[in-house]
Amino acid sequence: MLKLKLIKGLVTLAAMALSMSSHSAETVARDKYVFASVSFVAPDSGRDARAGEGAGLGLSLPVGELWNLDLRVDRSTVGVSGESAKFRLDAYAIDMRHQFSTYKAFRHYWVAGLGLQKTNITKLSGSSILYNVGLGTQYLLHNDMQLRLDLRYRRDEFSQWRDEAGFGDIVVSLSLDIPLGMN
Repeated sequence: MLKLKLIKGLVTLAAMALSMSSHSAETVARDKYVFASVSFVAPDSGRDARAGEGAGLGLSLPVGELWNLDLRVDRSTVGVSGESAKFRLDAYAIDMRHQFSTYKAFRHYWVAGLGLQKTNITKLSGSSILYNVGLGTQYLLHNDMQLRLDLRYRRDEFSQWRDEAGFGDIVVSLSLDIPLGMN
């Protein structure tokens, strides 16, 4: 039931953000991006886990001159210290990015997001609310492709592992944004 309410809330948030867009249809088509990312995860000490890696896919939509809405799906794994078990973290999130300037070649931004994370470890699994906040930079490559690098604090409320009240991981991601539409 919580998952359904969260999904409905995320869809509503996405629809509201898209309705705020002030771009023309031609500009929006050029500014939409699909992205693929790789990440390094430094897990919360409460997980008692080794650092891990991840990958993700997403869609980035403009919602203003300096704002973007990112719809993301990520999978990360971190190994449990001293064991062969691993945490598998599947995240489904909506992020809002705000760029500090309109300078096209090199931009810095802050990002904040909300979503759902499914956590699996050995015989335990569960879903919880996920939120993240961070800073990043993007660099314009050839033909409007962009390279993005960000550092985030990602928090989930998974409480079934060693009676923890949730975990806060540090995630460093490198993304390649590929434009949809014509130049």
